[in-house]
Amino acid sequence: MPDRPDSALFFFPPAEVAQVVNRWRRVYDPNVDSIEPHITLVYPFLLTAQDWPAQRAAIAACLEGCPSFHVEITRLNRFVTPGLVLWLEPEDGGAIVRMFHLLQAHFPEFIELPRPPFAVVPHMTVGFFDQIEALEEAQHHIVAELTRLEFDITELVFGASIGQGKWGRVDGIRLG
Repeated sequence: MPDRPDSALFFFPPAEVAQVVNRWRRVYDPNVDSIEPHITLVYPFLLTAQDWPAQRAAIAACLEGCPSFHVEITRLNRFVTPGLVLWLEPEDGGAIVRMFHLLQAHFPEFIELPRPPFAVVPHMTVGFFDQIEALEEAQHHIVAELTRLEFDITELVFGASIGQGKWGRVDGIRLG
């Protein structure tokens, strides 16, 4: 297995939410054509696409008790280190963080814990910036447009790099 496979575990919103998020991403996110809007559960997920089928049943069994859950997004937030990033903050009652820790406890060989001072922060990225002034201007613009985005998460998706900087869905595990 390579040191760092290009794979991850994601949650994807429905098309109508993705369309709203992509309005902002087309302006502020240079990766808009690399991957659709998503909430990352685990990156990197230290398992290759070739090795996924051998682990899928064990991961699905681990998630058997995890119900689908509702997400509301009403807030925009930002990271200022190690880069300047704007992101939508999913409110989910802690389901995403609980699922991360459940999978990390059962599959520590595939999941690195964030190094302090960093923590697991569920988010949906909408933009990357080189200067704080540009981030603040975009933040003001998005906050003025942001209304409540709501959707249910019913599937965890294993995704992988498909080359040329693009990511694709490899497989999904239903929740609930």
